[in-house]
Amino acid sequence: MKLLLLALRTVRREWHLPELRTLAASLVLAVVALGVVATLSTRIERGMLASAAELIGGDIGIESPASLPDAYADQAHQRGLTSTVTASFPSVAFANQKTQLLDVQASDAHYPLRGTLELGDAAGRSHTGRAPAAGSVYLDHRALVALNLKVGQQLQLGGRELTIAAELLRQPDGGELFALAPRALMSLADAEQAGLLGVGSRARHRLLLAGEPAAVQDWRDWAQSTTLPQGADLITTEQTQERMRTAFDRAGAFLRLTALLSALLAGVAIALAAQRYARRKTSEVALLRALGTSRRRVLGLLVYTLGALAIPSAALGLLLALGLSQLAWLFASQLFSSVPTVLPLGPSFAAAAMGIAVLIGFALPPLARLAEVPPVAVFRQSMERRVRRFDALYLIPLVVALLLIWTQSGSVQLAGILAASLFGVAIVAALLAALLLFVARRHIMSICKCSPTCTSCR
Repeated sequence: MKLLLLALRTVRREWHLPELRTLAASLVLAVVALGVVATLSTRIERGMLASAAELIGGDIGIESPASLPDAYADQAHQRGLTSTVTASFPSVAFANQKTQLLDVQASDAHYPLRGTLELGDAAGRSHTGRAPAAGSVYLDHRALVALNLKVGQQLQLGGRELTIAAELLRQPDGGELFALAPRALMSLADAEQAGLLGVGSRARHRLLLAGEPAAVQDWRDWAQSTTLPQGADLITTEQTQERMRTAFDRAGAFLRLTALLSALLAGVAIALAAQRYARRKTSEVALLRALGTSRRRVLGLLVYTLGALAIPSAALGLLLALGLSQLAWLFASQLFSSVPTVLPLGPSFAAAAMGIAVLIGFALPPLARLAEVPPVAVFRQSMERRVRRFDALYLIPLVVALLLIWTQSGSVQLAGILAASLFGVAIVAALLAALLLFVARRHIMSICKCSPTCTSCR
């Protein structure tokens, strides 16, 4: 307790020192960088996974390369489930002497069962609706621009003249996020009459169902007990969640690694500030040792001082990370209107813990060596520091950096590649610094016209 009180008084007394302020600011920066990215990615991932039913347009479904037997829809209707039939295929549209490959989805009038279909009219106003009626089609913005069309004009698709009834703004199955080609939504009846769903077509047929959870589970048990058509697969929310979780994990790993680079740069600033702070404290520590303070007690005082500085700084960084992530969410929420807006706290607390780890890993080596200052250094400044060719304590920052890279990437291979890249960048930077120092020394010597052995210019 006495060491803790003494450490608090030390922080209060020495807060005006630029080294301590640099340590605190670097820790806050590291926590904010890690916390904002982790909180936002976790928030979006949880919300998207929770709304998996909206991403597939129903509670459950079945997909097949051929038209599905009527038995699947009949069994669903017997259990009180509502159904919709869709088919997705590529096709070429013609308009204004231009052609454009489209990712077309043909749907019946009940689409969508879950989520909302957001459309835009000729005046630019958005509204929700259902699948287009026969003789009409919805095109997304890319298709309209590529074909130089507007809402209300016509195009030829599948050999039929269709009127653009609305602009396709958003679909409940997330098609606007994953489609490579511009998207179009047309009537299933038009697609069948045009022969786009005939034998040999590349269409993928879907039967989507929605209803009470018990009825959905009953239909799922029945479907799993039967032999599915060749090439057919069940579409469940669990499968959608698993696929999206994999994609989010990969994207989140790269985002977290980007934020970690900022934290490691802050760690370099922490190491430099800790080195300067240790030099400033050398005389004070030597005096304490001369007055009989043990090396262990001096090291404890330094560690408590570091902790007294770290905890408030990490708490400030945590609050800033939560506030900035909430502010960023206010701007990004328009893209994810269906995602729950609960602010997760765990990622920011984890970021605070990683920030403290960065502070300890990069600041502890010079402070630990400070505790080894001999008492005689009070009288002889040449005894203040003992130069060592190799110091194992300075492996601690390297170990901390490697562990953080590994935990944030989730892959040993990716962590190794990134660590090797950073090591290469550090070597190149050291060589450039040495070259600049050499050039600067030669330039100074040429100005003052001294001999190479002159020590005043070195």
